[in-house]
Amino acid sequence: MPYNFDYFISYAHKDNVSEDGKPGFVDEFVEKLQNSPEHRQMFGGKIKVFFDKSEIHSMSDWDNRIRSSLASSRFLIVLLSPGYFQSEYCAREFDWWMQHEMHRRVLGEGTAPMLIVSVNDLYNFNVDPIPEIPQDIQVKFPNWVKQIRQIQAGPDFDMHDLDRLRIDEILRALCENTREKYFKQKIAEESPINAGYPQYNENFVGRRENLRSLRQTLSTSCTTAISAVNGLGGIGKTELALTYGHAFAWDYELGRVFAKCENMDSLEDVILSSSIAEMHGLKLEGSNEQQLTTLYNALKQKIKLIEQRNEEKNVDRTLGTHILLILDNVNRLELISQDSLDKLPKFFHVIITTREAANDFPHIHPEQVEHLSEDESVELLSNLRPFGDAPQEAVAARNIAKLLDGFTLAVELTGSYLDMSPRVTYQKQYERLRTNISDTMETMVDKTQKLRRHQAECISAVLESSLSAL
Repeated sequence: MPYNFDYFISYAHKDNVSEDGKPGFVDEFVEKLQNSPEHRQMFGGKIKVFFDKSEIHSMSDWDNRIRSSLASSRFLIVLLSPGYFQSEYCAREFDWWMQHEMHRRVLGEGTAPMLIVSVNDLYNFNVDPIPEIPQDIQVKFPNWVKQIRQIQAGPDFDMHDLDRLRIDEILRALCENTREKYFKQKIAEESPINAGYPQYNENFVGRRENLRSLRQTLSTSCTTAISAVNGLGGIGKTELALTYGHAFAWDYELGRVFAKCENMDSLEDVILSSSIAEMHGLKLEGSNEQQLTTLYNALKQKIKLIEQRNEEKNVDRTLGTHILLILDNVNRLELISQDSLDKLPKFFHVIITTREAANDFPHIHPEQVEHLSEDESVELLSNLRPFGDAPQEAVAARNIAKLLDGFTLAVELTGSYLDMSPRVTYQKQYERLRTNISDTMETMVDKTQKLRRHQAECISAVLESSLSAL
């Protein structure tokens, strides 16, 4: 994706006030960042920084100026202070960024929190919320502090009491912290996909813990790494697998492969028919065994070249040396038998989506996909149709999330409908759903015709099970 900015600076304007007419603290920080020789060398020239010094006056103003700039920034720098936690627009910036951080291919790594003024109880996990946050902001952004605490501002990024003398030292640490992440983003852009690989859904939010769990499984297994995403239809198994492939594309320079596997029972046939050879400009001939041998040997040669480049770049030697195989909608378990999977080379990472029970394949690590959490449901609704400045709309959205009980399709259908119906408030839609959920769902399907990530014919296949469970 194109990036207009290398860094987005998120800060409270009151932290940039200077009494003597000289540049404020944030002014000085940004100027030194833009002139940092280490950053210039890393980015290959001028450092592009989004630093907005003008006040934000309304939601539409924020949406026009800030959201589009966040969307085109590689990394987020957060300057933490009591003033930061008293600003709703700072909360809005951070919340939106965290919802979409996976789109930057730096899940959990794209944010650099820097403490510039001490904040009472910021890292005291027994105090929630911290005293500086006004109640109305806490209601709108309940995960704000929790997510910042998970990231934490380490000692390398500590400039409390607006310590200007540490800025150069902090910037050197920031460059070192960013270097491999920037390299990952660059190689992720070159990760090939096979013919038929579905379009990435930029509206996907939440599921961060599932994504981290998948990554942990796929990156630490000593054999072919496999994780099965299983659960009820319509709760986002395929989208989770595809989002994993996007968020961690930097590890898959050999490619990302999507294969529809309903009623398939031969893993060899799936691999040979999934366009992997075409992705790498190979022409395969002979028996299945001969074709697979040719394919695997060619991929091993590419791995050697990648490892050599990584050593020259002084990054992790194994970075990018895998291929991701997504086996979607597996319903014949012989396809993923122990014997079939044992024949795969170790550089394959395999994600399986299935509705089958996890105990039917004990040799495979399962990733249980339950309903969206209440907070994730609210995130998805907010992403599809922002709440605006009215706190009662945020409350109504949370009530809808509770009512829909985390069924992804039902939540996305509601958000898509509200996005297409600007005159319908969250409160009004909540009352409709509470009065007659079935009729309201049918009305929304008629209005939207098809969801942004589902073809129309999929709706009847998964909506029935969701409605029954609801």
